[in-house]
Amino acid sequence: MDNRFKYHRSFLIFTHEDSRNGEGREPSGYVKIEIRDGRGKLCCQVSNLRESNDAVYKLYLINVDEAGLKAACPGVIDLAKGKGELIWNFDPANIDGTGMSVCDINVAAVILENNNERYIDNILCPLAAYKNGKIEWRQKMKKFLNKQRAQEAEETEERQDFEEAQETGESQRTQDIPKKEEMQKTERAQRTKDDAMPKTGSEKSEDGGKIGEDIASGNENIEDKNKNMIESVQRKEDNKSGADTIVEENGRGGVSDDDERKTKIEAENEVEDKNEKENENETESKDEFGNKRKAGSEINFEELVAKFDRCFEKCNPFMSGRKDYRWWKIASPVHLNNILYQMKVDVPILFNPLVLMAHFKYRHLIVGTYEDKARNLRYIVCGVPGVYWVDEKPFGKICRWAQVDGNVPKYGAFGYWLVYINPNTGEILNVG
Repeated sequence: MDNRFKYHRSFLIFTHEDSRNGEGREPSGYVKIEIRDGRGKLCCQVSNLRESNDAVYKLYLINVDEAGLKAACPGVIDLAKGKGELIWNFDPANIDGTGMSVCDINVAAVILENNNERYIDNILCPLAAYKNGKIEWRQKMKKFLNKQRAQEAEETEERQDFEEAQETGESQRTQDIPKKEEMQKTERAQRTKDDAMPKTGSEKSEDGGKIGEDIASGNENIEDKNKNMIESVQRKEDNKSGADTIVEENGRGGVSDDDERKTKIEAENEVEDKNEKENENETESKDEFGNKRKAGSEINFEELVAKFDRCFEKCNPFMSGRKDYRWWKIASPVHLNNILYQMKVDVPILFNPLVLMAHFKYRHLIVGTYEDKARNLRYIVCGVPGVYWVDEKPFGKICRWAQVDGNVPKYGAFGYWLVYINPNTGEILNVG
């Protein structure tokens, strides 16, 4: 232990500075600092200060020189009839985590602050004490306090955005419960109907494993006698084909895959009679605004891109020259959620707690678009920042890793977990 911190006692006697805060008589007071066995205790007493309903008196311990300023705030001095006292325990070698020791203090000041003001124009200081003679400190202190307030305002805004996004996500999940229940009933009815139908040559039991074939060749291998019964759902086939293209091309141009990742494309053949097929084409559903919208109807993709351009900052997170991707940096997930909501893109899973925690930790997300003009495929791509093998996957197996620096995933590297979303259906592609 430093001998200076075994035992120490010192007094800083306040002198009257600004005259506007007196209570009839001249304000006065002192700061007493005591150190015993490496533990510090501060006692501040003031008197004859005018009480205020809109502001508080705070004590600051300051080290100021030509190089800059460090300051620690022991707390607010509560007043009663013009008198106040503050007692504070601290580490004398590192006061309030500032790196400043007791020996570094050369100014103690009582400052009147209005916490509702975003910017401090003038320092109001009724009492100040100087260790080695009077020194100019107000201008540097004003910059210090304004920077501190700006950081606090930013943190408050982020916290409010985070809470608002949580409420929005919870509201969307609540609205989706009836939809999910209806989908589950439909799936159970479909499975019952499928069980009653004869099995095709390409189907195996659960123990046998695979059902169907890869999208690229599955339809060609179905026996002719079953062709009138079995049809691939065109929407799912397009999505899986898009996933295949993404997996094949993403290894180039800065967007990398896990070494152990294998292309996972599943084909699903649905057995439906002609009446059900005709009804499916006319199916209507209500969107979030209560408007009727035919299933599979397309959104205005160019309008969506234009909204991204207006609301978000363009970026190139992977330093890639690829033209099939465009990226924007998202400062607030609430703004992204509002745009998707306006464009009738319903993806409740996009704002799960892991995504919101990643935004709170790294202070941004990314959103992008992927376009394959040859195949007429368009997808929204959302990226959640993280550190490989440190942060949890926000979407489980349906997201893939894209590293900022290098193509080989490595422990501790920074990158993004990407998910690909069909903008017309809100479905997330399985490209893990």
